[in-house]
Amino acid sequence: MFSSISTKKHKNSINSQLKIKYRLLQLTLTFFSLFLRSYRLLNKLFDIKNAKSIFKFYI
Repeated sequence: MFSSISTKKHKNSINSQLKIKYRLLQLTLTFFSLFLRSYRLLNKLFDIKNAKSIFKFYI
């Protein structure tokens, strides 16, 4: 009985770690997409040719 409880706890801890990692990944992706969006807006407002050549790869 005790062993089953300990394995459950272990599984729960692994799940929580995975959830945290997934959340961090989500946050980084949203941050990156927001950064690209804001860059595009800035690019429309101020025509920065230097930045265009650098970010041609992404856009």
